[in-house]
Amino acid sequence: MKKLLSSLLVVIVVASIDICEAQNNHSVKPNDTLVIFQSKELPTIDGNENDPCWGNIQWQPIDQTWIPYGDTVGRNDYFGEYKILWSKKTNLLYFVVKVTDDIFVDGYRYNSDPKKGDFYYNHDMLEVFIDEDHSGGLHVFDGENEIGKEWGINSANAFSYHMILDSPNDRETSHSFTACDLAGKSWDNYSIADYADHFQDFAMHKNGSEYIWEFSLKVYGDTYNDNNKEKSRVKLTSNKKMGISLAYCDNDDRNEDPKTRDNFFGSVAVPREANNDHWRNADLYRIVMLSGEIK
Repeated sequence: MKKLLSSLLVVIVVASIDICEAQNNHSVKPNDTLVIFQSKELPTIDGNENDPCWGNIQWQPIDQTWIPYGDTVGRNDYFGEYKILWSKKTNLLYFVVKVTDDIFVDGYRYNSDPKKGDFYYNHDMLEVFIDEDHSGGLHVFDGENEIGKEWGINSANAFSYHMILDSPNDRETSHSFTACDLAGKSWDNYSIADYADHFQDFAMHKNGSEYIWEFSLKVYGDTYNDNNKEKSRVKLTSNKKMGISLAYCDNDDRNEDPKTRDNFFGSVAVPREANNDHWRNADLYRIVMLSGEIK
């Protein structure tokens, strides 16, 4: 009997190890460099992943549960992955993101009163974080003194695009969205910017519980000024290094008021103390490198 119990214990331990390893096989760390290839043929931005150029690119996971930290969520509830390409010809980054979300909670209205609890991150939406020169650091406000120490002195040091829209009907596509981000000097003097015009093209297609987000993105540097955007537009070149992460906010209750985010999923593994830092600090964005190779 002791021998049998011992054997069973070994099986259980080995199985537990296998489960843990399986859950972490796709964990991507910030220093795991993602090579972004040039695209000879450009994708048609229509919310369809079947463009030939996407076929040569490997899917990257958005599989880390940042909130609640480390939780396990069933694949039918949520599953997310993405691909990125770039083009020297158009000077754009191209993204396709595939998300399974069993309950899509929309209804956010741009610049609605935050005092009523209607924050954009409590709705279902995609987030794209980009630090053009991979400098890291704080990027909430153009702050000074103590404000600057906690929230940054240049909000354009990195961008946190909170991409939010109402779901299209099944098997239909939407091309309209809002890209929210904080701007201003302090919590007493701030606004919610809409950076949707940073995206050259955008489409989100719904097919049942699967949503395909496809878009192209202009890249701006840390000298960005909303009154003269093109002056800080960055020229994309081979071997350019940037910081980029993606995330997804998930709410599973359409009826609650005010709404509350249930889960927050990210594309990089971060320590517990940094599980909700991307929107304010670019230190843990994933390293990406633009390749000269054309695919």
